[in-house]
Parts: sequence; structure tokens; C-alpha cells
Amino acid sequence: MPFRTQLARHTFSTLLSVVAAVLCFVIALQLILASARHELQQNGQETLATFDAIFGEIQSVTDALNRLGYADCNRDNLLAMRRAVFNANYIKGIGFFQDGKLVCATSSGRLKTPLTEPKPDYQDAQGNQFWLRSRIMLFRDDSTPRYAFIAQRGRYNVVLELQQKLAVEMRNARDWELLFQGQGHPPVHMAGVQGLFDGSLAQEQLTNTSFSACSSQYPQYCLALRQSSQAVLEQNSYLMVVAFIFSLIVGAATSIGQSLYRDYRSSIRVRLRQGLRHQGFYWLLQPVVDMASGKVIGAEALARFADDIGPLSPDQFIDRLRELELAWPFTVQMLNRTLTELEACTELPAGFKVSFNIYPHLLATGAIRELMALPVIKASRFKLVFEVTEDEELDKAQAQANLHYLRQQGIGLAVDDFGTGYANLGQLIKMDCDLLKIDRSFVTDMEEHSVRSSLIPQIVGIARQLNVQLVAEGVENERQYQALRKLGVDYAQGWLFGKPMTLGELVVLLEQQAAAA
Repeated sequence: MPFRTQLARHTFSTLLSVVAAVLCFVIALQLILASARHELQQNGQETLATFDAIFGEIQSVTDALNRLGYADCNRDNLLAMRRAVFNANYIKGIGFFQDGKLVCATSSGRLKTPLTEPKPDYQDAQGNQFWLRSRIMLFRDDSTPRYAFIAQRGRYNVVLELQQKLAVEMRNARDWELLFQGQGHPPVHMAGVQGLFDGSLAQEQLTNTSFSACSSQYPQYCLALRQSSQAVLEQNSYLMVVAFIFSLIVGAATSIGQSLYRDYRSSIRVRLRQGLRHQGFYWLLQPVVDMASGKVIGAEALARFADDIGPLSPDQFIDRLRELELAWPFTVQMLNRTLTELEACTELPAGFKVSFNIYPHLLATGAIRELMALPVIKASRFKLVFEVTEDEELDKAQAQANLHYLRQQGIGLAVDDFGTGYANLGQLIKMDCDLLKIDRSFVTDMEEHSVRSSLIPQIVGIARQLNVQLVAEGVENERQYQALRKLGVDYAQGWLFGKPMTLGELVVLLEQQAAAA
């Protein structure tokens, strides 16, 4: 694989792993923030419910006391006020007004000097008056300044620590505001951070977790809560650490997954199956030359493979196809595609020899007869030759019958790589072949005068005895060519005459041959 391609794939793999880790971390952050939003929404609803309970208690307690009809702060009135404080959940004290002045309170009893209350901070539509931060005295001799929320209904007022109570309820919000919005009355900030409700939440919703709603029972009162995203993440720092570690694991898993997927895709088994589906196979043609005339009289179709990962040599896929039980679809595709291309080439003459390598085990099955039914074979104008390597499969009766059938159909038979395999003289006689192909290893050793090269005359003798023709493979130079020619070899193929080439290149070679004649 080219270095640049490897680098690009490595860069992409690294980038994908980083993206997966970052995406996982971002999703984790969003989940943390979403959880915080949900908690804040729940917290806001709970706080409004508490507010409703507080104001409900103010209303119920003051209405009950007003119904008693006391005109002055007598013992019974004060006892009723104290009993109401004792039974209340939120009210800390109650005062009684006479002639517009506070004359007694549950904390201090009857006052020596009646007090005149300052102007209220706001008044609702029912005439109830409210002081947001009024100074109070819980005990008779208490000089410590204390402030509380005071609400007056009729002749009674109640004291409670509204802001402190709501602040306790709003445990998840750093910023909050309670607001009164009376009809025809400007909004009154009651507690919390002033101005939070009227716009800042909407402006900062991208960076903050927020909540805003009005009371269902007292719709004039509205609550706003806000917690910054930074504060949420700080509060969930341990989850951030877990999310970061998990993101690193996801990134590593993505990298490992890509590696496993690449290994899977790059496995020969997967590549060959994909190649059959997506035309990863292609075929080149190597010229076959008549030794006597030196002219090209045919060509052998040689399978090649290449995909986006890279090429595979025939040694890598020929036997593997058989192991994967893909020999049959490979053979059918080879014949269909190659012969279709050749038949469309008008420059090739009728009777031009075209050789194909056939798996020996296919000859021992009924599948080989199905090949003869292929339209490209039935209508072919070429002299077709099936080459098979020496194999014990050819001894089977079915294989012998199929070989005889192919001869009857006009298909030439050639024993490929003769001298390197299983075949013997008896088997050759049974096969009744047309050609013997001398393996290239014998031809290569000719110049070294090795023992192997000395066998070539013996092979020539066997061919003459069987009355079959010879093809020498791997002829690479003129010396080999002349030596084989003198020995009586009929045909040759090799780099001396042309490397495996495309159909277009073969046509050019034939045209050059015709022009030189």
C-alpha cells in the first residue's frame, strides 16, 4: 500500500478516534446539564408548592383569627394568636391592630405604646398589605435588630422568614428571585437576585440552567431560578472525571474497532468475496506464439485482483478461492467477462486460441457441463482451451467423463505446469489432452544445464508419443526460444513475446505483427 495512503488512513483513524472521544465527552456533559435542568425544574416546582403552602397558611390563619371578632387585645385574643403560631408551620409571630396601630404581638404581649407600621412595600388587589423586610422584636427586652416578611390581613399581621425558607428550598440554584406582579402595579422584587425574572434568564439560557414560573394558586407571584453551567459542572466534578475516563475508553475502543474492522476487511477471505461482487477481479492476456512462424496465434487469460486496499497476487487467491468454495462463481465470472470483451473486439480473428485455467475439482462434478450452457461459450468464434493442473481429482470416473464431454464440445484440453505435479503417462493417456505446457521452472534452468532442464527432451518425447502439442512457459530470451524451437516445442509464451496485457495492448501487438508480415 502506498505510504501516502497508509498515512491518510492512519490520520483518518486517529481523527475518528479523537472525534468519538470528544463526542462522547460532549454527550456526557449534555447529560449532566440535562439532569441538572431536570433537578432545577423539579426544585422550582417544589419551591412554588412551598410558597403556596406559606401563603395558604397566612390566609387561613388570619381569616380564622379575623372571624373570632376580637375588638381589643384581651387575654383570649392573645391566647388564640399564640395557639395559631404554635400550630403553624411557617408563621413565627402574629400581631393585632387596633385603630390602625399594633397593640399586641405573640412574642411580646400587649405593647406599652402602640406602634404605627410604616407604609407597606406593596398591596394586593384584596387590600392585603405586605412588608418585605420589616424590623421586628421577638422578645420584650430584645435589642438585636431582626428583619422578617410581614403580611397583614384585616386586623392581624403575621411574621415569617420567607426569604430564608425559600432559600433552603432552592438548594440547587445559586441565583433566584421571587416577584410580585400586581395588575396595574409595577413588579415588586420580594426576595433573591433582583432583575433575574424579567429577561436575564432568556438572555443567558445558552450558558445557564434556568427555571421560571408563576404560582398556580397565587398567579401574581412568580419565581425564577438560575444555575450557571459552570456551577453545575463544578458540583458534578466526580461525574466529569468519570465522563472523561469513559470518553478515553470510547476513543480507544473506536481505534481498536477500526483496527479490527480493517483487519477484517483486509482479510483475503472478505476481500475475495467482495471482489466477486464488485468486480475486484480482472483478466489480462498473455500472447501464445507459434515457434515455427513467430506469430501470435492465441492468448492465455490470467486472473488478477485489486481493490481499494491493494492488489493480491495469483498465489494469494487461486487456492484460497477453492478453500472458500468460490471456485465456481469465479470461473463463471471469468468466462462471462473475458469472452464478452473478446467477442466485442472485431480485430481478433475467428479461431484465435483463448486459454482459461480451470480448477481440477470442477471437472469431477457436474458443474463443468453447466459451463458449456453459457451463451458466451456456445456462441464463441474462438478456439477455447481449458487448462488444468495435474491433480488426483482427474483420476475420478466423473472427471474422465467430463473431459471426454468437453472434447466432444470442441474444447481443447491442456495440462498446465506439466512435470511438477501428479500426472503420469497413464493419466495423460486417459485424459486424451491436446496440449502439454512445460512449466517455467524447466525453461529457466535451461541456461544452467541443470538436471531439470535435461528433462525437457524427455517431455518432448512423451508429447510425440501421445501425439499432443507442447507449449513452453516462461520464455524470456532469444537463447531459450531458439533452444526450445530446436527441440521441437510447438508454442511458447513468456516475456520475450509480451507480458500479460490488456485486450487493447494485445490488439496493438497483432496489428504490429500484421504490418511486419
